[in-house]
Amino acid sequence: MPTLSLNGVTDLGNVHADTLNLRNATGTGYDEIKTLIAAGGGSGAVTSATSPLTITSGVLAINLTTYATAAALTTALALKQNSLVAGASITITGNTISFDNTLYFTGVQVALALAAYVSTASLNTLIANYSTTAQMNTALALKQNTLNFQTETAVATYIDLSNETASTPVYISGWSTSTGSFTNATGYQVINISGNAGVYKGYTSMTAGQTIYFQCDFKMSTVNHALLAVNNAVGWSGMEETLVTNLTTTAWTTVKWSFTVPSNGQFNMHIGHVGTGSSFGQGNGTVFIRNFSLTATPASTNFSERINVTGPIISQSTISCLSLVQTSDESIKTNIEDASLDDLKEIFDATEVKTYTRTDVPGKRLGFIAQDIQKKKPKDIGNLVFMTYEEDQPLLALDYSRLVTVLWGVCKSQQKQIDELIAKVNA
Repeated sequence: MPTLSLNGVTDLGNVHADTLNLRNATGTGYDEIKTLIAAGGGSGAVTSATSPLTITSGVLAINLTTYATAAALTTALALKQNSLVAGASITITGNTISFDNTLYFTGVQVALALAAYVSTASLNTLIANYSTTAQMNTALALKQNTLNFQTETAVATYIDLSNETASTPVYISGWSTSTGSFTNATGYQVINISGNAGVYKGYTSMTAGQTIYFQCDFKMSTVNHALLAVNNAVGWSGMEETLVTNLTTTAWTTVKWSFTVPSNGQFNMHIGHVGTGSSFGQGNGTVFIRNFSLTATPASTNFSERINVTGPIISQSTISCLSLVQTSDESIKTNIEDASLDDLKEIFDATEVKTYTRTDVPGKRLGFIAQDIQKKKPKDIGNLVFMTYEEDQPLLALDYSRLVTVLWGVCKSQQKQIDELIAKVNA
């Protein structure tokens, strides 16, 4: 049969041909249509389908009965990923999740961080800033030298210790009582003081003369004070004591105190007991205590060389030293004049020695009231009374050592009067 070309022909009726060819995709030849259909390249019969599609008698169907109910649909959706919310160190931008490598709290993350340095080239990049002597010197210049003259005692040697607020509370055990008593409560111990006696505990095999450091939190229950006393477990001669005062029901007061182990190497620690010859009294009632500790050596830092400090030194406890000196050279002073003896005597006459108890430390004390001296000191003198701002509120402070100058002036004035009286008598 001859070949029929249909290029540009439309509205053609029935055409019968033994073969029908189509130009192939490359344009280099023709493929027979029957061959293409037999090879699956045409619209031949489809005989199989994947669920949920099915083919029955040539009919294609879809089965959605699995999702026909709300419960079934909910179950299916539960298996799908919810919206992603970025956590710490993770960012989500479009379809990209990024991690900034600032958190390394799992082995995988650590391995990921180290993966960047598994080759010589990557390590060279890491240490490139430290590859010369000059670069190393620059880096080391910013670092602290080792303090060869400084040592630390980081952990105190505990003789006794409580921790009532721990998940498994630790209470002081072994308290002895006479007329007082104690009970353990949630987070603290209750000390009941009755008849000038509370509780006490004995400690033996101690080093005579050793300093023991006491610390404990106190809180008022029904009495706002507690007497602390230490004796040699035999008698009250040479006892040491201090009175904890101004306790409240709303806040805990941390009390720090130290005492010396008696010569027989043992002592009783008393709370609320008035010993023979005591200087204090003790009311009946209850106080709460917690975080009780007795230590033989406190945590400390020791320096064996000179230390220069440019700012103030703030201490919440006693400062002990062999000597305390202040620079007083004439070369650093100008406008030098004799102080007015009348001004010094006015300060002396207006200031009385007081006894008192402080609200921040236990025990009765002896000293001056800063405001008394501030009222009478010359206004241009600034090194007797100071204002401190390290506490919760501004507080006046005194330079007790410089008050010697006031006494010195008064003594010279009195000595002058004595000399004049002696001269009159001899005349």
